[in-house]
Amino acid sequence: RPASQRLAHGEGSLVPSQVEGQPSRMARLLVLLLLAAAQAKRKGVNVKKKEKVELDDARLPPLHEVLDELELDAAELLARGVETTRQLCAWGRSDISIHGNDLGWDRDRQKVINEKINAIRAEAAVQKTTETVDPLKAARDERNALTYGRVFADRATASFEFKKAWFGADFPEALSMPLVRALPLDGCSELLWQNTSIYKGSAVLADRGGCSFVDKAWAAHNAGAKLLLVINSPDRPFDRPTSGYATDAEPTPSPDDLAVGLVHQDAGNGLGRAAASAWVDRGDEVIELLQERAPWRVFMEKYGIMSKKVVVDARQGPWDVYDATSVRAVPLKCVSGRPDCAPVLDSEKTILPDVDSGTLHIQGESYEFVSAAWGGVLPDRPVAVVTAQYLCSPPPHWFCRVLSLFCPSSNYKDFYTRAPGSLVLARRGGGCDFATKARHAAAVGAAVLVVEQHDDEPLLRMGARDPPFPNVVGVAVRAKAGAALRRVEGNATVRLRPAPAPGFAHRWLELAEAAPWPSDEGNAAKALASLEEKNAGSAERLAFARAAHANRVVTDAGRGGEL
Repeated sequence: RPASQRLAHGEGSLVPSQVEGQPSRMARLLVLLLLAAAQAKRKGVNVKKKEKVELDDARLPPLHEVLDELELDAAELLARGVETTRQLCAWGRSDISIHGNDLGWDRDRQKVINEKINAIRAEAAVQKTTETVDPLKAARDERNALTYGRVFADRATASFEFKKAWFGADFPEALSMPLVRALPLDGCSELLWQNTSIYKGSAVLADRGGCSFVDKAWAAHNAGAKLLLVINSPDRPFDRPTSGYATDAEPTPSPDDLAVGLVHQDAGNGLGRAAASAWVDRGDEVIELLQERAPWRVFMEKYGIMSKKVVVDARQGPWDVYDATSVRAVPLKCVSGRPDCAPVLDSEKTILPDVDSGTLHIQGESYEFVSAAWGGVLPDRPVAVVTAQYLCSPPPHWFCRVLSLFCPSSNYKDFYTRAPGSLVLARRGGGCDFATKARHAAAVGAAVLVVEQHDDEPLLRMGARDPPFPNVVGVAVRAKAGAALRRVEGNATVRLRPAPAPGFAHRWLELAEAAPWPSDEGNAAKALASLEEKNAGSAERLAFARAAHANRVVTDAGRGGEL
């Protein structure tokens, strides 16, 4: 019969799925769910998993008590792997349903068992405490776990690498410490004038060798220092100092309130003289202890040929207490794929890494300088001016210094006696590089080497290719500043003042990279305007940029517009 007649007589029912060509409601719902799941997966929707509850065994009731209360057969549950209350609590609703159907539990009994298990879980659950994380404490812990860093010195033209010792305290943060040279220089025995104001809260700089790192640490600790920096030797590995004498040795007891680091060998020349300057006001006897004594004098005094007397070599320094400096040792975080390492604490990210530029003040006039890339500390005092030509010749020999014989020039002896502790000016060129000039300046005791550049050249940081690096701080100035220095030689002193961070050496580098200029006049004018905007506060840089642009225009015009 027709379907309508069958329905009327109660012979069945016609559901939508039985209509030919029409999908069922269930099928459509299933398709919608699958599409929703696929879309959620594409959008990265995460399904929140049920958090696992930790149970305290001491708070779980005995299994037999639970089974007695629920009137369950222990043998039946044992056959299903339930030997403890913890194992029973691992059953979820589906587990109870599956096992309950096998054991003949009805729905009501399954519900009672499920409620009992949930009650036991709630009673024995371990209460989780939410720990509040202090961002500053987390950053400080990360910082103190770092083992590499750099020593930043006030008025220094470079910073120096260090490796944190395996022992000792964390490096002091947000604390600038006066830098003091250890006496004796290796810091292996009781430091002279220990427990005086000169060591209290200071950073002690000591040579490597002569004793263990721990012995040096105890000597610095007993003197009242907060930080010990040991200068590495060129022939020794640059690695973290240990507290034992061998890899399998027991650690030697060491002070736990003193930070210890091995600083790179470049710090010897870069920071040594500034650290020694802290001793200047203690007299010549102390200054002599900081200097290298002539071998022939040591030999003659040892065998009684010459009586012992205090002899200070003015070339070696130190010369003035205002040449001293203070330091901060900052651990740095290095990330793979990044070119530099950076501090972790915000308070240490603002430290000026080095002085790359500044101003030279001469009788009311100021001139820009750019510092050399090798290390050194600018003096914080007025300095006298001593001029040379190119400073490519080595210092005068003994006959010149003592007998005034065979001197390279008539005024060389006078130059030699006036140079210690002064600013020595030399012209660029003459057949030698910057490092040679710097080594010759250091040999005569210069506190600062100033190299006079040509006016048509930008000021760029001088470098030294091969270690050891010169034991004098160097700066470069333009010819106008050089002429001003020559005018005041013997008549006045000058001062060098570091530029506020970030300095302006990068601006001079931009001026150097401006060439070649754009070929057409319009783009060249735009490039000049951009440079003028960036260097609006500097008359020297503005004059250089405009001169470079003008020379470019003249050159193009002279070629009939051809580049």
